[in-house]
Formats: sequence, C-alpha cells, structure tokens
Amino acid sequence: ASFAFGGVANGFLLGPLTSVLGGKVGKVVQNSACIMMLCYGLRGALFHPAYTLLPEDLLIRRGVFIGLALFLSLFQFAMGTSITVATTKLVPQDMVGTLIGSEHGIFAVARVFSPFVGTSLLTSGGIPAVSAACAAYFAAAM
Repeated sequence: ASFAFGGVANGFLLGPLTSVLGGKVGKVVQNSACIMMLCYGLRGALFHPAYTLLPEDLLIRRGVFIGLALFLSLFQFAMGTSITVATTKLVPQDMVGTLIGSEHGIFAVARVFSPFVGTSLLTSGGIPAVSAACAAYFAAAM
C-alpha cells in the first residue's frame, strides 16, 4: 500500500515536496533522511511496550502504524528520486541506462537480505526494534 501511495504521491506531490525540503538535491536527501529518522524514532517510541503513548485499541494502533508508513513513503520516494536525478547527471547520456540498471541491481541485493534482517528484528524486538534500526540507518546516512 505504501509503495502505491508513494508512487501516486510522487507523481503529484514531488515538485511541491521537493521545494519544501530545500529544492536542491543535497538538501532534499538530507532533510528527507532527517524526517525519516525522526518518524522511525517516533514509531519506535509509540509502539514500545514500556510506554503507554497509544491506547490499547487495536484499530487505533493499526491506523497510526499505517498512517506513519504512508507519511514515510512520501519522503522515501522524494529522496530516491532526488538521488536518481543527481546520479544520472554524473554520467554521459549513453550510460544512463547502465547506471539505472546498476542501481536496480543494488536494490535487488538489498531485497535479498532485508526481509531476513527485518523479520529477525521484528521477532526479537517487535516494532520498536525495527524502528530503531531504521532510525539508526537514516542517522548514519546523514
């Protein structure tokens, strides 16, 4: 759902969102990473069993989780698109297809290992552990 939402939002909101995030590629990437780090940290805190920040109502908890996932997808697509725009400017026009293919190859490798890591974290520490790992990743990327 977040992939589809992000794709549609990317088609209609990318320009305005990029402007709000700073306009230039470096600023968009940095601000997107910062927002995602903060949102993942918030999600970890909201769902941490030691805190009672959310009511026990399962419908509300699901709504908050899905809402945050959709909100995050806006910045994931803005950041990904900005990185692609920047990298395609660095290579000759006749090499852009090779670059895009290489980027997709890297994404494919990530898709091989990410499910194992994510489910391991989810099994051992729940949503807070997955959220903390995501927040740490984006903190390191900044």
